[in-house]
Amino acid sequence: LAASIFAIGAAFRALEEASNIKNQIRGMEIFGEVTGIAMVSIVADVRAATGGLLQFRDAAQAAQIATAAGFNANQIKELASGAKLASVALGRDLTDSFNRLIRGVTKAEPELLDELGIVLRIDDATRKFAQANNVAAKSLTIAQRRAAVFNEVSRQLADNFGDFEENADELVNPITRLQTAFSDLIVDARALVGPFEVIAEFIARNTGAAATLFAGFAVAILKSAFPALTTLTASLQNIALSATGAFYFSVMDVNGPVETRTSHTLVFSGSGETLGGKAPTTQISG
Repeated sequence: LAASIFAIGAAFRALEEASNIKNQIRGMEIFGEVTGIAMVSIVADVRAATGGLLQFRDAAQAAQIATAAGFNANQIKELASGAKLASVALGRDLTDSFNRLIRGVTKAEPELLDELGIVLRIDDATRKFAQANNVAAKSLTIAQRRAAVFNEVSRQLADNFGDFEENADELVNPITRLQTAFSDLIVDARALVGPFEVIAEFIARNTGAAATLFAGFAVAILKSAFPALTTLTASLQNIALSATGAFYFSVMDVNGPVETRTSHTLVFSGSGETLGGKAPTTQISG
């Protein structure tokens, strides 16, 4: 019963994930048609920069956020590579490191970067950018301020973790790589989710069909549960029988040697069984 429920839940989650990825890819394709930015290609480059450890949905969401904030494909790829180096050097989760870099740069929040060993002082970053471009720091636009933050974060990533670049791929977690490979199976299976989406849409729009389906599941679960419950009840009865018998004989042992005077037979309600098939006897002293 538990295995069946778990399998149904796992299948449902896999279908839901595949449908989400299918819609996400379609959204990126539409975004590319409107803006001319090849988001699917950017996501592929980001995943390659992390050694294939970043799952598709995580890479796509972060890349879309960075693109919407005005960063180009090379900058996003550079942050992905920096996230891999930081995760290897610090023993941190790659996805968390990448998300911190993306949010820290796009939102200019030093608190998000502190745990990666990056100390961001926005005033210093903007001043350096202004000096390098011969403009006044106070006149920088929002896009220029974001570029200033990116330059400072990129510099510190190279300074702090650049030495790990040569051997970074050898230090990545193989279990994480395996998990990502399983996740990619769902990405590859997104084309198969279409018929299930049609069925799900029909059931969602027809409460009667939904009630019938759920009733069928409930009946199947109950049919599976009743044999298990019957077995459990019999086991509990046997445990109670054994425990009561042990208690009976322990009382007789405390009273010492006995002589047969009065015969007693233990019969348990609902079982019709005697203790060990014999009639225990005891002496009533006094």
